[in-house]
Formats: sequence, C-alpha cells, structure tokens
Amino acid sequence: KYQWYSWDVYLPEDFPIQDSGKLLLGEFHNGECPHIAFTSQGGEDNGVLHFTTQKLSDGDCADSGKDTSKIPITQIQDMRGKWTNFHLEMKWENNETGLANLWLNGKQVLAYKGRTLTLQKENLNFMLFGLYQCCNDRDKVIKPAMAYFTTPKTSMNPITPVEVTLDNKKTASSFKVKPELEASLATVGEFDLKKLGENKNPNLFAFSAHSETFDINQDGHDDLFIPITSMNSKNQNVPYEPAKPILLFWDNDIQEYVINEEVQRALPSFQWPRRIRSSINPITGFTEIFVADTGLDLASYDMSKGMENLPPNCGAQNHLITYDPASGKVDEIPLPKIWDYPHGLATGDLNGDQITDYVVFNSPYIKFPAKCLFKGAGYTNESYILYSKMNGGYDKTDIKLNYQGWSTAPSIQSAEIIVDENDQTYLVLGSEGGKGKGDGSLYLMKQDSKGSFTETSKAQTLDLFRQIGQPVYGEILVADVDNDGKEEVIAASNVIDDSVALWVGRHVQIFDIKNGRFSERSDAINKSSTIDDDKGGDWCHHLFFNEKTAWSMPFLTCTNLQPQIEERGSFYVRSNNKFQFAKMKFKSNQENEDFAWMKSFYPINIDQQTIFVGRRITGKKVINSVVGFNSIKLYLLKPPVTAAKASNAFDGSYSFTLERFNPSEGSIDLGRGILEIKDGKISVAKKSRQLKTSSTSYYDTFEGQIDKKGNIASSFTVNALKGKGSPQPVNFSGSMNEFQIKGKFDDYFEMIFQMKPIKSIKPIKKVGEAANTFDGSYAIIIRTEPNDGQKNIGTAQFIIKDGKISIARKYRYLSTSAISSYDTFEGV
Repeated sequence: KYQWYSWDVYLPEDFPIQDSGKLLLGEFHNGECPHIAFTSQGGEDNGVLHFTTQKLSDGDCADSGKDTSKIPITQIQDMRGKWTNFHLEMKWENNETGLANLWLNGKQVLAYKGRTLTLQKENLNFMLFGLYQCCNDRDKVIKPAMAYFTTPKTSMNPITPVEVTLDNKKTASSFKVKPELEASLATVGEFDLKKLGENKNPNLFAFSAHSETFDINQDGHDDLFIPITSMNSKNQNVPYEPAKPILLFWDNDIQEYVINEEVQRALPSFQWPRRIRSSINPITGFTEIFVADTGLDLASYDMSKGMENLPPNCGAQNHLITYDPASGKVDEIPLPKIWDYPHGLATGDLNGDQITDYVVFNSPYIKFPAKCLFKGAGYTNESYILYSKMNGGYDKTDIKLNYQGWSTAPSIQSAEIIVDENDQTYLVLGSEGGKGKGDGSLYLMKQDSKGSFTETSKAQTLDLFRQIGQPVYGEILVADVDNDGKEEVIAASNVIDDSVALWVGRHVQIFDIKNGRFSERSDAINKSSTIDDDKGGDWCHHLFFNEKTAWSMPFLTCTNLQPQIEERGSFYVRSNNKFQFAKMKFKSNQENEDFAWMKSFYPINIDQQTIFVGRRITGKKVINSVVGFNSIKLYLLKPPVTAAKASNAFDGSYSFTLERFNPSEGSIDLGRGILEIKDGKISVAKKSRQLKTSSTSYYDTFEGQIDKKGNIASSFTVNALKGKGSPQPVNFSGSMNEFQIKGKFDDYFEMIFQMKPIKSIKPIKKVGEAANTFDGSYAIIIRTEPNDGQKNIGTAQFIIKDGKISIARKYRYLSTSAISSYDTFEGV
C-alpha cells in the first residue's frame, strides 16, 4: 500500500500541445480506468499537466470532465528541451487516508490527501508510462510527438536520488525533427468513378488503388490514368464485374483535370488493374500504356474455409493501350491472349531497339482453372518477357530465373530493371514470404541470355517482420538518389498479417549495386521514423524519387492508401544527409483539414515544375447499411504562391462589389466597398462598407498586394453564406487587366471581387538631395499644345532657395483655375 517511484521524462523543444483530446505522460491503471494519471487536456488546459484521479461511471471510465481530483503540477512548456525527474510517494487507499506527494527535479509540486484507488477496482494496479493520446475530436489533426522515458525505479522505502548524467543537449540532438515545408492546396477536379467506370451493378462500390502519371497527350503537363475496380459492402473485390479506367488530361488554361469523352468511351474495361507503365514509342510517336490486370484480389475474404471454397483466382487479360497525341485517338496493340496474375512488372529496353519491353512476373494463384471463364484465351502461372518487334507487336519469351538454393521459385510481388556502371543488366525482384511462396527476400538477378537470369545477391528486411508474420517486398524503385550518375535500388517491405489477410507495416531500404551485390546504405534513411513496427496499413503501393521539385529539394514519395492523419507520412526529404519524413505546413485550417484526409500522392510535372496530386474520397453511398464512397476529389500540393514585389504603378482607389457564384444559383451579391492601393499594398477603406454575411469588421482581415504587371495576390476571411457557417480564410488572385480577383470558399462557391477605378494616386518620384547651385528667380510660362498650336494658359515666377522651389505670390496669372492653385506646387 505504500510505495515510492522515480523516473525521468524528456520532451523535445518542439513537443506539441494538442488542440483536443487527452495526453497522458504516465498512469497507474486498473484495467478499465487510471487510479491516478498525469494528464493534459488539449484545447483547454493550454499545456498544463495535471495530477488526476478518476471514478467509474456505469462500470466504465467516467469522461474527462468527471475527474474526482484534478490538480495542476507543471506545464508542458516548462518541460521542453530538458530532462524532468518525477519522484512520487504513494499511499494506495480507496478512502481519504490515501496520499500522493510529487517532486519534479527536487521541488515538491503536489501534496495530495484522499482516495488514490478507484472504487470497485482496488484489486488491480499497474504502472504505465510513455506517450498516450486519446479521445481527440474527429475534425482535429493529432500532432505527432516523441519523448524519452527512463525505466522507473520502485521501492517501499524512500528512494535516495542517484546521480545520473542526463545530458539535455545530447538528448536534444538525438531527436530528428521533421523538416517543415510550406505548402498549399488547390482543388483540380472531382470525378465520379462509378459513373465514369461504367459498372452498372448498383450493389457495388467503385474503388481505385493504383494510378499512373505520365504526359499522355505530350503537351508538357502530366496527365492521370486512374484504374477502377468493383468492391462489395464487405470490402471484397467481386469477380467478373469489370470497370473502365478514367484518363484525366491536364487543362492548363483552367488549371484543372478534365475528361475527354471520346477517349473515355474508347478505353477497355478491367477487373483489378494492378501494375501500370507508360512510355512513348519512338517509331510511332504514340504514348503506350501497359496495364497488368490480376483479375481478382481475395483480400478481406475468409481464408479459414480453404481456397477451394472461395471465388477462383482466374487472372485476367493484360492490355497495351495507345494514344495518338496528333489525332487524340485511342487504340490497342494486341498482346498474347493469356490470362495471368501479374504482381510484378518491370520495363526497359532489353533488346536495344529503343522500344519498351515488358517483363511480366506472375504469382502462381490460378489454382482452379476449371472454375474459370477464360473466354477462349489460355492461362499461365509462369512469368515471361514481351520483346518488342520493329514491325510492331510483341513476341512472348519464357523467362528462366535461376535462384540459389531454391527448388521452387519464389512468388514475385515487385520488379525493376537496373543497368550497372559496366552496362550489365539485372532484374531486381521482391518476393513474398509464406508456405510455397518463398522467404520474402529481395533478389538481384544477372541477365545471362535473352530469357535467363541468375541470382547474384539477396537482401532481407527486418527480423521484426519475420517474427510477426510473412514479410514481403511489395515495391521497388530504381533511381539515382544521390545524383552521382549511378542508379540505386530503393525497396519497401511490409508484413502479411494472416489474421486479416492484409499487408501492414513499412520498412524502406536503399541499396547500391557493386560487382553484382547488394550493399545497403543503412544510414541513408531515418530508421527511427520508418520502422515503427508492423502496425498500420500505410505500406508503399508505389515509390517515386524526384531530384528536382518545386520546393528546390529532392523528394522520395511512398504512395499509399491511408489518409495522412492515419499514417506515418508520404514524403521523405533529404535532411542532415538522410531521408526523413517531411511535415507540410499550411496557412489555413481548411488546408490542414483537407490534407489530413488526403491519400495516394503522385508526383506530377506541371509548367516544368514537379509538384504532387493527391485525393480525398467523396460521393458517399450506402449499400447494405455500409457507407462507401464512389468519387474522388483531386488536389494539387505545391509551395504557396510567393507574391511578386509590390509596385505603386496601380496606386489609387477602386470601388468593388463582392459576389459569390456557383452554376446552380448564379451570382449573389454579398457586399461592396472601396479598395485602397498605396505603394502596392491593398486594404479595404473604412468608409462605405457593406457585408451581408458577417460583420463589416471582417474587411479588416483583407490583405493583398499588386506587382508591376498588375497581378494581385490577397487573402480575406469571409463567409459565403448568410446566417450559416462561419468566415474562413480565402486566397484571392487576379489581374488589373480584368479588374477582378477570385477565390474559392469551401470548394463550392467562387468568391469574386469586381473592381472599378475611382481615382489614381500618382506616385511622387524620388529625387536627389536639394542643391543651392541654381538658387534665384526664374520667369515661367505654362503652355498647352492643342491641335491648332501652342497656347499660353499662365505665367508666374519660380523662386529657388537652398534648392527648394516655390511660386512667387506676385506676377501670377492662370486662365484655367484660381491662382491659388499655384500654392500646391512643390519641388526641389
């Protein structure tokens, strides 16, 4: 009943204070509730850490508002950047004779007397320490946090503090702070996958897992190829329910992705398109898109009844689609009529004719061919190469893979081609673990002949993965990540959780290829960020590396299907000579909210800059009481627009009207006022303000500037709706050419400022220092130059004294206005 405890906690300098939920740094638990805890409530405690006791409510934990005791002991702000020692004296009682005394770094901060054991739960009490965050609002982003804890010491007698060196500076340097990058979001289209995919079954959802980015129409901007598959309300892929992919072209005039209806109608249908590769045929000039279709994915099916009792894996027919950028026509190059199950697809020019060849790696999943409807085609579980022919088409060549020590070939999940510095061609293959499948390794296979490859090296993933289940190398990328002129191998692995038949976890490795061997760069990527353990479905569906991006730094991207709020991060950037997770920093709450729920990021090239496109799922649909989503909304992720240098070329006053617009209701007037531009900075005048949706004081949030070309960038916190919603920041942009600036409110309304000049303020030209060299009196004549010759309109006398010029009061004449107008003259 009587116990002493001592432990230490280190919070880094950037340890966050959450906007909602409850943070616990330690607790003594009874299996249902904490007897006592050290907590801070996000959003209301402002970082204050409390000692709390809790009671039961209806046999369960009472909510955070029903703590029986809540006593402040310190602030998170005061714990940052240093070690804090917790020295706790406890007497465990379920009545008022209990006590708790706490010292932080030798200073007593708590002297509590009262109940220390939760009533009805006195028989179980165990200590938990570490970071625990719970009970957050769904619409609030949980801020990532890290901390260090020492192992607690316990004793029934007072613990004499032991001198232990805990170096704050050294500890601080061990934290790898995420590089923080400023970013912005812009919506670029919303698309109904169910409608565009043309699957007519109303009981199925439309789902898209994999995509391809490529400049398909060869206009200098990347387009999107988004395949679609059909899923039921149990999240199971359904056989023989094909759907068309959608091909989205970038329209640079409207800065959005658009559908070409003729192209869409011409596309073939697929069942489960898994691997997609694009290239340009140098002979025809056509864009070619190879789509490897596996046919059926049995994830989420109940495997306990045996494969023979499930829908049969039959594979599907692969397709090679062509697009003619000159005519805009879609066609296909015939491939061998074979149904297979391609998990891996490697591409490259293997026969030297400058046309892409395809190496198709099939998993041996077609086990019950008699149950399949091959529609006159053959089927295979074997891998093969499609070699291009100069006169068009492809020859199928069987491939022989010579593994060291394997009588049965591993099941391949991913593949790439790499050529070393000696021009030797290799295949890099990622396998899956499991009975009859292999050991989940990464293989380097040297090409011996047209169809033969021999293993020269093998690498493995985490021992942790092997302890948990069957590891798998699901994605491979070949890229020059250090810009040394030689390509490296980036491989992402995870583990198969047999209990749910799903892949989970993430581990990323980088390898050099030296003399036909893998050589891992163990310090090339921050392992403390990438290992984490087996939890989470944020494994890499795709890997991308971009040396040059709009942020002026290289990016390694792990594209996955988890929203940002539920995963470790999609982006790695090089910092401190390592790839580390990047944190995106946005200006508005709406952007933070959108980014938190975005997934499937792909690098794209728009206007010769590499940025990213990501998506949110929309189009809510309920089938069999299950909520699903049939649409996607696309966003560009890019650096925020940096306004050009402000210019006074357009200084003046401009009346404006503020409108909202959407196609269903047209334009609705929201307000009016006057914009003042001075030295290129734009604000709203205090007078003549009207605003129908909120207080006119919100005009004070308007900030903007204009450059010498008349381009305007501004922001304004505004509400588009009267009596509903609340004001939110909106970014506006436009040009003086149209006397108009526009912005988006909640992606539904377009907000428009229509401007009209009232008067311009002519900028005073800066002149040099006044000089007395020309001091004296000078007679002046003011003339106009009408079409019929010069005409005198005034005479006067200049007085120059110490370089300052004025008009003498005598000898004044002016025919066009009062002679007092001369008093406005100033000069040097």
